[in-house]
Amino acid sequence: MSRDVSNRLIRALSVYFGPLSAVDHRTSKWSSATFTGTRHMIWFDIGPCDKLGTLIQNLPEADLPMPGHFVADIELAERNDLPESVRLGLRALTIAEA
Repeated sequence: MSRDVSNRLIRALSVYFGPLSAVDHRTSKWSSATFTGTRHMIWFDIGPCDKLGTLIQNLPEADLPMPGHFVADIELAERNDLPESVRLGLRALTIAEA
């Protein structure tokens, strides 16, 4: 199931940021007394974008549709400006909808 959730998250991020190329994605199961979900650490490259700073700033409140799940928390973990792209590292928590 985590691969399916990972693919949904990558698709949602592609809609939000525009075309991206996933570099690495690691997941671990997460649960609380009432919820189950997945913790994600994902790195991807994105081409030059004039609005990148604004997109990153607004990411925690962004609508990232993931059928059957929702993004409970997401944040920028790292940013590396490369010669022809920007590599972003994001931490996210997705929760399965009941």
